[in-house]
Amino acid sequence: MPQADVRMRNASLEAFFRLIVVSCVIRNGDAHLKNFGILYGDPSTATHDARLSPAYDLVCSTVYLPRDVLALSLFGSRAWPDGRALERFGKDACGVKNAAATIHEVVEKVLTYRPEDPGSEMWKKIRAEIIAGAKLSERKR
Repeated sequence: MPQADVRMRNASLEAFFRLIVVSCVIRNGDAHLKNFGILYGDPSTATHDARLSPAYDLVCSTVYLPRDVLALSLFGSRAWPDGRALERFGKDACGVKNAAATIHEVVEKVLTYRPEDPGSEMWKKIRAEIIAGAKLSERKR
């Protein structure tokens, strides 16, 4: 595989991992296969320029469905993963070298988000779900 193809593949896998982490932190139980797209220029060049599409359809589903779980299983489970499981997924499935640091970075970014109306009742509910989801970055020994 040419070097440019390898770089694009690795960048897409890291972006995919970040998207999975975001979905876990915000408790997006709607992250199913149709919410992940692949972009490429021309079908004849897809093997060289295929890449992950930008994220779309991100929602905190547990605000509406409190018992919601992952739409796709991770290591055979649809339960919200802990940091160790996510780190393993990042390393083993996505080839992310420092998956723990990536998880920490994503969690910090999600925790610093503030909507236009931070006092809204819906935001308070979403924020509580994000706080629960952010615990995945706490390593359990």
